Amino acid sequence: MTVSRGTDVLVAGVILALGIAIGAVYRQTYDEGGGLQDLPTQEFGAAVAMACGHGFVNPGYVLTPAFEEFLAHRRDRLSCSDLPPVLPKMDLNATQRLYRYLMMSAALLWKVTGMSWKGLGPIFAVAYGLTLVVAYGIFRLGISRPMSVAATAGLALSPVHLQHLPFLRDYLKAPFILALILIMGRVATGTWSARRNLIYSAAFGLVLGVGFGFRNDLLIAIVPWLAVLLFALPGSLASNLRVKAAGVVVSAAMFVVFAWPILIGYAALSNTGHGTVLGLMTPFDRPLGVAAPIYDTGCLYDDQ
Repeated sequence: MTVSRGTDVLVAGVILALGIAIGAVYRQTYDEGGGLQDLPTQEFGAAVAMACGHGFVNPGYVLTPAFEEFLAHRRDRLSCSDLPPVLPKMDLNATQRLYRYLMMSAALLWKVTGMSWKGLGPIFAVAYGLTLVVAYGIFRLGISRPMSVAATAGLALSPVHLQHLPFLRDYLKAPFILALILIMGRVATGTWSARRNLIYSAAFGLVLGVGFGFRNDLLIAIVPWLAVLLFALPGSLASNLRVKAAGVVVSAAMFVVFAWPILIGYAALSNTGHGTVLGLMTPFDRPLGVAAPIYDTGCLYDDQ
């Protein structure tokens, strides 16, 4: 078992390295081809402020002409010297509160590489590599190592997969949601013990809490997680109730700890209800295979 696990770790390392390389090349090719960007760049002022040592604060939109052009994506690079020495500190806006970890990731990278939209490439590349690694782990739940490698290779080179990579805000949920699925799969299929169950419960809460700062879509995993804890553990539904309850408490506590800055933001404002209504729009009826009601909530998926 130890040898097999070590081999899987080695294979995962190779997949990660190759995935990062593929993601980096694809993203660079997309940029050089003039591909559209899908980031709320206008709101990345807080990331700029953090990268320049002012903390994660909202400096507004019009500090200097260079700053304004950078946020509007009319220039690719910005220097801290383009900012005034003292920044105004306004309340964080909705996007900055809810996508806090996404913007902080950009800020930490910019501290090292300098501020550039094209310089965000490493985030795309690492996200792609991690997605492939976690996918390999999911495949290994049910099939052999060679078949899992083949399936992961297919996913790595899939045009359907690659075409979503440039849209960072939406793509970044991929490694998180797959990691949550992998954790649920491990709990449901692995050798059971109370200690192991609690470790995976803590891991689930951590991944969900961190991922929540990138996209709130991940909250959809809570219901299947509760189902796994209640129904996938050994024995009847009434068996191991303490362990099941402990798993719920531990995962919830870890989620709150790591998602706390985001939860505070949601306490002040949220677009979750708005997103739910958009998901009920008529264009989704046919792809979901649901019957059209006698009324509809609208026919256009548009934030405006």
